[in-house]
Amino acid sequence: MTGGPSLMRSKPSAPFVLMPDFRFRKEPSAVKTFRRLTALILGLGLILGTTPAPAEAAMPAAYGEILDLVRRSMAGDKAATDDPRFNVCWYSMPASGQDIGYTLTDLDGDGADELILGLLADSPEDENWLTDIWTVRGGEAARVAAGWERSRLYLTLIPDEAGIFCERSDTVFESMLCHARIKAGCALLDEQVLTVRYNWRTHTFRCTLDGAEIGIEEATRLTEAWRLDLWFPELLPLRP
Repeated sequence: MTGGPSLMRSKPSAPFVLMPDFRFRKEPSAVKTFRRLTALILGLGLILGTTPAPAEAAMPAAYGEILDLVRRSMAGDKAATDDPRFNVCWYSMPASGQDIGYTLTDLDGDGADELILGLLADSPEDENWLTDIWTVRGGEAARVAAGWERSRLYLTLIPDEAGIFCERSDTVFESMLCHARIKAGCALLDEQVLTVRYNWRTHTFRCTLDGAEIGIEEATRLTEAWRLDLWFPELLPLRP
């Protein structure tokens, strides 16, 4: 999908709410364990596999600047929260008792790491969603994608490539999901947008994929396929 604003860079106007009875049932622990093990095995032989983040002094200066901005945002520094690169999660999540973490991982296979920021999982069973993915372009940090509490961002991993999966909702009766592949230069390719609208009067769903109407069964199958490939990189705590 090309052209137009990316779902991964926009913010919804209403809280993220899952559609009634649509796909997002809690996974059995065996299924979740299988999914996590599959992602781990796929990553072992790939450059995409997460590696421990190096000391901040060794990372690109552009990433150090972003981490400094996050720290100042966590502390409520007004200059930081007024910065155009500010993500509201950097302040709201720590304020509600949730920690933010980071790691460096080469997502597009070009030999240079991307900076990944996200929430630290409270337990191995939790799904830690991401707030930001950054890369370096022309010596400056460039945001590849952004997530927040109402538009949750995840990584996916399939053989030889990584991707991004986003779940958001604009209203209580509408959910939107998006998936894209990450290619050289951290370009987002083949972006697909799935919209699910629920009619509370008739208790029926209307689903579209990139604007074309599809059935609820196909929408469920596609969403399950995207979520099966979710990949949860290990994040290091970012302290104020």
